Amino acid sequence: VEHDLAIMLLLGAHTFSSDADKLVLEPIQSMMDLVEKVAEDPSREIVLDYSDDDNVNYETQLIESAIQKITSLLRVGFGVAGSEIIKENLNSSNDSDQPLDLVDSPGKLIYAAFGFCDIHEFDHLTDKLEVQIMDFVNDVATVVHEQVHTWAGQCNKNLGNSFLMTWRVPYAATGGQSNIDVTRLSAMRTIADKAMIGYVKVVADLNRDEKVMSYRKRQDLNLDGKPFKVHMGFGLHIGWGIEGPVGSLQKVDATYLSPHVNMAARLETASRQYGVPLLMSEIFFRCLSTKAKEQCRKLDRVSVKGSVQSIDIYTFDAYQDQQLPVRRATKDEEVKSNEYDPDYEGEDDIFNTDQDLIALKRHFTPELSELHTKGVGSYLRGNWQEANKYLQAVDDKLRETGYGGDGPSQTLIRYMGKRNFTPDEGWDEKKGRALTSK
Repeated sequence: VEHDLAIMLLLGAHTFSSDADKLVLEPIQSMMDLVEKVAEDPSREIVLDYSDDDNVNYETQLIESAIQKITSLLRVGFGVAGSEIIKENLNSSNDSDQPLDLVDSPGKLIYAAFGFCDIHEFDHLTDKLEVQIMDFVNDVATVVHEQVHTWAGQCNKNLGNSFLMTWRVPYAATGGQSNIDVTRLSAMRTIADKAMIGYVKVVADLNRDEKVMSYRKRQDLNLDGKPFKVHMGFGLHIGWGIEGPVGSLQKVDATYLSPHVNMAARLETASRQYGVPLLMSEIFFRCLSTKAKEQCRKLDRVSVKGSVQSIDIYTFDAYQDQQLPVRRATKDEEVKSNEYDPDYEGEDDIFNTDQDLIALKRHFTPELSELHTKGVGSYLRGNWQEANKYLQAVDDKLRETGYGGDGPSQTLIRYMGKRNFTPDEGWDEKKGRALTSK
């Protein structure tokens, strides 16, 4: 009897232990493992797969699904800049009864390509659309975010009518050091090229996306008697920024503080002055690959508020009033982005084969590019009569061929014309002119 009783006790203990493992310990361990994954990399998407696990219980699935949704919301709300904040707080050794101090995290110095973009005529749209303005902004944001994300960028800030995008340099490449010559970083060619391509792709999508294009049909949005068209300005610059939390325990934003962010915003604003959708700074241009540089044209040399030295500014020509090619599937676009090699020199590189890039700058021929380069060179050297001749020829040619003229040429012609095509005393081609708008 004693022997039988001992066997029954052992079997009972084993059964109890097995049930405890299955119903309590294993679910707890599974959830702890999930939280640890989030703590290690909050920006990584969590994928739950129970297809091969017949023993997982409903309560565990429910809790893990909740963790997945919460972290997804954190990832969307905080973005890449907030990943470190989430990571530090999840790994915090503070007592559980102590409140989390999200703003106690120190800033981190990083390098990135900063892209600022803005929706034009936003006050007019807000006035006309009223409550529908949210739908409009989200339709535009979908276009901007998707192409930027496809081309390896991240959205940091949604500011209503404007967006701040970043293409971060891997932290391991800089180690938090300051005063780095970013043009010497091997990663920069890929980052700069993808940032430029991503923004140019946004320009294309704004002129073919079904939802965005639908606003052209609304007569209540007509502006100056003409159908409204969604236009945006884009500015690209590269430099350092301090990444970290800004705010209080009532509201925290994970963002970047830097004069280089401001520079990107000023370039976006100046794009309107030159009549182009995209302006790039000199340092950004210098980070581009050789083949990407060949797609750009120099517009001016300017001194910008917030910059000690004058800078050259560049654009990628993009004529928008045309029927653009059908958009490539997102998965195919992602493949192109992932396979992109800035050092590839074949004739079938992206700038020679991508139908969007070809169509947008089709109007600006090599002959016009040569004329414009001569015009800008003469303008900077102070030979404004000669500069006017070249630049006027570019503008006239684009008018004759139905493209409505050339905004950058018109801008310089107006500037020189106000001074009777005679440079101010002390004109210095190394300094150029002051950029009057931001």
